[in-house]
Amino acid sequence: LACSMSQVPSWPGLKIVQNVITVDFSDGNIYWVIFTLIIFQTTLPCIVQLFPPKSSFIHCVCVLAIFWMFAGLHMITTLQLNRMQVALAEYETYCEAVSKEYGKDFHFPKQHAPAHLYYDITHKGSTINYTTWTGEGFEQESRNAYFQTNYKDVERQVFTIDANKEALAYIAMDVEIYDNELKELKALYDDNHEEDNTNMELTALTNNNYWKLGAPQHYIMTSKLFTEFPNDPFLHTLTARYVFDIWFSRLTLTTFQIIPHKCVYIHYTSLEDWKVEQDIAHCNPSFHGHPQYDCVIINTNPVSYAHLLFIFSCVLCSGQTVDMAVVQWLNEARWKPQTPWKNCQVFEEKRRSIIFLKYVVQACHIFGGPDKTYYLNDMVDADMFLRCNSCA
Repeated sequence: LACSMSQVPSWPGLKIVQNVITVDFSDGNIYWVIFTLIIFQTTLPCIVQLFPPKSSFIHCVCVLAIFWMFAGLHMITTLQLNRMQVALAEYETYCEAVSKEYGKDFHFPKQHAPAHLYYDITHKGSTINYTTWTGEGFEQESRNAYFQTNYKDVERQVFTIDANKEALAYIAMDVEIYDNELKELKALYDDNHEEDNTNMELTALTNNNYWKLGAPQHYIMTSKLFTEFPNDPFLHTLTARYVFDIWFSRLTLTTFQIIPHKCVYIHYTSLEDWKVEQDIAHCNPSFHGHPQYDCVIINTNPVSYAHLLFIFSCVLCSGQTVDMAVVQWLNEARWKPQTPWKNCQVFEEKRRSIIFLKYVVQACHIFGGPDKTYYLNDMVDADMFLRCNSCA
């Protein structure tokens, strides 16, 4: 398990814990990170081969993760709530199977709590709005004051710290009242001395491209491409020459300028809350001393997945600049894990080709499995879960 989890690639918000099964002592945050890693974000690909075929435990963990992915959505629809209920019913079924197979006793309060979640969400909204802070203000203040002491004669020090905070709060309140009065006076003055600004022109900056190339290299002619980058593993393969030769002939060009890049910034709309998010997809033979070739989702029907091998912008004879990438397509693998779980997706590398970057949707979290296969980690975050499983 430790070996498998140490090979999980990085992802924004995903904290990797080395030697996860040998942690002797740490704070509660580290144990919570380990729990989320094991139960939700990376567990199934890492542990599936450690259990016997058709293990009920693998299915139990899978449907539990699906249930909590729906439960944790910032915005949740009625259809997603119904799917959450289906996952909860499946979880109850697999818990019974785990109890029979491993003797696990599920009779404890937190096991029963998810049964009330559907009612809570429909009457109170999504769980992102829930908090335990209300009613615990005194405990939080006392705890923060305690950590500021030297742990000797604590009661006297906590009393002094609390008195100082009260004094600072009164001072801050007076300053805020004074600032508000100044704002009201300024607003009154501006209304009486308003100037005519109707002739001012505003220039809006617009960019239709939702991607932006980063880490540019020097201009190079395609005829010298394979000699100018001696350390790039992709450019020194026969496949690379074959792929580029095909596209050069399609463009009826023998040579033209290109600018290689080592990363691309992709802006996309999250399916969880419809906010604009950004991914950074790397394509670098030496990123902090290690090769980094990220995976992306391609806008096909259904969606496809591919490794980025080479990112570049080419300057055509007309002067137009086109952003493109050489990708290694990932197709469904013939190999399957011992216990294929719900929504399990395993890929293997196939053909290579050149695509326009306008067809790239966002980056995705994929890491290696046995026999040169790749697992899609669709539970690394809520947006990936909704996009990869058509749950939006």
